[in-house]
Amino acid sequence: VSKAAADLLAYCDAHIGEDPLIIPVPASENPFREKKLFCTIL
Repeated sequence: VSKAAADLLAYCDAHIGEDPLIIPVPASENPFREKKLFCTIL
């Protein structure tokens, strides 16, 4: 189990720069950003 945990930690450390939870995606590149809709009531 300790070998698997060490491998998991090594993988996380190696890929930390690609993690959007650690380094947020810029708003211009985020496909899930909220689109601002303006509603007009007549």
